[in-house]
Amino acid sequence: MQEINLAAAVITIFKAVGPWPLAALMVVIFVVVPLIIAFVLNKLASVMMSLRDEVRTDTKKQQDFYNNNVELVKNYAALADNLMQVVQVNSENMANLGSLIKQFLRNGK
Repeated sequence: MQEINLAAAVITIFKAVGPWPLAALMVVIFVVVPLIIAFVLNKLASVMMSLRDEVRTDTKKQQDFYNNNVELVKNYAALADNLMQVVQVNSENMANLGSLIKQFLRNGK
């Protein structure tokens, strides 16, 4: 019974006010709200694109750092090989020098 009274009251209000508030409400619901949603989604999409570009830039920087580190390790490996060769040559030369000094001391006495 209460539902019937409520429905009758709503119908009476619509008859008294006329169709304009209902039309305005329909415009708000079916035009304004979708436009607001579209605007918000557009802004959200532009923010997401900006974040995507920022992530791409940061990822590129990180990739460059990684590539530079790989190059640095290769350079250190080459330097270590060169230093090893220097130590080997110096060791050989010191051994030869020791032999020459021993020979000189044997022959010189």
